[in-house]
Amino acid sequence: MYYEELHGRSWHRIEIDGEMLTGRAHHVIHFASPGRWLGYPELQMTESPNPLAPNPNLGVPTVHLIPTALPSDVEARIRTMFPEQSAKTIQTLTQLRYEDSELFGDRIVRCIVFCTWHYPKSDLESWIKQARTDYRDLIVAAEYDRNDTQLRDFNRPFTDDTFSPTSRHA
Repeated sequence: MYYEELHGRSWHRIEIDGEMLTGRAHHVIHFASPGRWLGYPELQMTESPNPLAPNPNLGVPTVHLIPTALPSDVEARIRTMFPEQSAKTIQTLTQLRYEDSELFGDRIVRCIVFCTWHYPKSDLESWIKQARTDYRDLIVAAEYDRNDTQLRDFNRPFTDDTFSPTSRHA
């Protein structure tokens, strides 16, 4: 089993010994030893006084990893579509991923960015609110047409066709 993160233009991989527990309550990876963990590349971790302290229930180090960085296609699209607000938009979406990485995963973040561009009468905050209220409505607004035909799949990275001028609402 392994964990990967994209840093710049290269992927960094960590081989993981142990088990991975996922779900709303736990995002925990158990590593084999603190010495081996110190040899891994830097990753975004939750603030903890001692991330290598053994978990008293398990007797092994516990590290909480949170995928806070936005996908590169999302950052690039934000910089292109919203140049004047790009820094604030990237900061806002990154903070949301830090607060709730499960809800604000790649698909939902792409939906928020697309809807903010596609429906210019609605702003970023209204789409974030929609995601918190019912993320399924956000997905429908971003990916489907009025006949419930799926036009886009934001589980996948943005493409140039995603943001064609003919697909934007006035």
